[in-house]
Amino acid sequence: MVRRADHDILATVKHSETLKRVNRLDMMSISPTLIFFEHDLSEDEISNCVKRLHGDNIKKQYHNYMLNLREVNDILQGAQPNISLMFCRSSSQYAHTKIPGFLNVPCNFKVNELLTYTKENIGECRAQALKHLEEERTKQKINFHN
Repeated sequence: MVRRADHDILATVKHSETLKRVNRLDMMSISPTLIFFEHDLSEDEISNCVKRLHGDNIKKQYHNYMLNLREVNDILQGAQPNISLMFCRSSSQYAHTKIPGFLNVPCNFKVNELLTYTKENIGECRAQALKHLEEERTKQKINFHN
């Protein structure tokens, strides 16, 4: 038996405020596919971080703020492999060596600091991610031959 789509549910989802915000985030800020949250963040910390990603806390210079976030997105996706952001506790420092392929970012980030850190460290972060991928491929080849 094949279930047909419920038109009321489709209409509700299509007009969902959450879905609209996700689409806006993808178009104007950082792609949701590049955003991760550390497992021990509270709901409040995650919510405040998401508001920052949407620019909800910005009254003046909103356009520049969003352009800076979009530039971070473009840098993260500028070459292979893509680099993702791991949002961490507010007391955390920016880091790019903890998890291969991730920039660790405090959840109370300032966009200008995020952009500067990303520009300064993307090359090393990407090199570390490539090295990790190569090490994993080597391990798989060894395991395949054993």
